[in-house]
Amino acid sequence: MRSRWNEMESYEQLTGRMYRSFEELAGYSPDDASDLGIRMKVLAGEVYSALASLEYLKGQLSLSTASGAQLTALAAEYGLTRKPAQKAQGVLRFSIGEDGWYSITIPRGSVCTTADGAVNFVTTQEAVLAAGSRYVLAPAAAEQAGRAGNVRAGTVVVLVSQPVGIEQVTNLEAFSGGAEEESDEHLRGRLLKLLRDPPRSANAAFYRELCLRNPAVASVSVDGTVARVALYLAGQGKAPDAAVVESVREAVQKEAPVGVTVAVQAVALKKIPVSAELTAYPGWQTDETKKACEACTQDFFHALGAGENFYTARLAAALLGSGKIVNCTFSAATADVAVAAGELAVCGDIRYTWKGRADV
Repeated sequence: MRSRWNEMESYEQLTGRMYRSFEELAGYSPDDASDLGIRMKVLAGEVYSALASLEYLKGQLSLSTASGAQLTALAAEYGLTRKPAQKAQGVLRFSIGEDGWYSITIPRGSVCTTADGAVNFVTTQEAVLAAGSRYVLAPAAAEQAGRAGNVRAGTVVVLVSQPVGIEQVTNLEAFSGGAEEESDEHLRGRLLKLLRDPPRSANAAFYRELCLRNPAVASVSVDGTVARVALYLAGQGKAPDAAVVESVREAVQKEAPVGVTVAVQAVALKKIPVSAELTAYPGWQTDETKKACEACTQDFFHALGAGENFYTARLAAALLGSGKIVNCTFSAATADVAVAAGELAVCGDIRYTWKGRADV
């Protein structure tokens, strides 16, 4: 008899099997419109629902197929936690048209937004534009966590809660570090990597796992020798701030083996400009398509880890995989870049131009 434990029967297969079994035992087949036929279909539906739930439960028991809360619970059994979403961080420049004769306070919590109002940013510290000055810089973060806060330089230009006397606002550099909640695929990858290369005292996986416990750390580069270890921390597309580095340093020092010197520091950012000619599908040679390619490029760099080299072939694969273009030709200035252990490749200026349309 064929085993039914390794595959899920469809509702039709289950109903047919029940009808055949009934016919073999009773000697006749029930009419579909009869009370008995209706009862059998209702029963088949309930049995199918139970089997579907069992099938789902089977998938949730395996590290390779579990998802959502169950994957989070399985990871927790091995000391891993799902990384929460992170807010993009950056600096806003508040300015006036001419030298002021009195100081202006920009309160903490002042809200600014992009030209289209899609993403809001909030100052995280109070700043004071001193008398005789025309501008002041204030640290800020996206109002909501996620990648949407990773906006380009010069895009935060609208004052929502306008401090009295302030006329303009902008961001001279891009906001970075915004990330979505860790996906099932990424968490599963970390968990499987932990099982393949379990942390042992003084090995690279041991130090890497210690650092990644901090939700602000997205990747770690481990360098040095057994007696002298250097740990370089990176966020998503940014270097972590001093408070994060100090927190990780304290955690590592508590668990580092006796006699081992461990240095913990943030990565140095290595900006890589990208320039290429893009070939679009017919009718897709638009500013929206170009912006989508720029966003894809930003996402590609945000996924790079500390000490990970930049390869044009991988960026090309990401751009083609977006489904927006059919080809891209990088300029001579954009080439593979070797990244040192203490560095993080981040996106520099993006210059995409159209080469023409593809005849497809």
